[in-house]
Amino acid sequence: DQHYVDSLPLISHKTISLDDHESILQQMTDGNIAERDAILQALNEDQYNHIT
Repeated sequence: DQHYVDSLPLISHKTISLDDHESILQQMTDGNIAERDAILQALNEDQYNHIT
């Protein structure tokens, strides 16, 4: 089903190293995507929005 494939994430915070996870979080906060806590909340709640 093509719709399902389009909604899959490119990466998962559960499958990358802790160092990569931290690096991506830092880049997102440096780029003013969102505050660190908002990013972590979105990841933990499996939200699919402008943050994740």
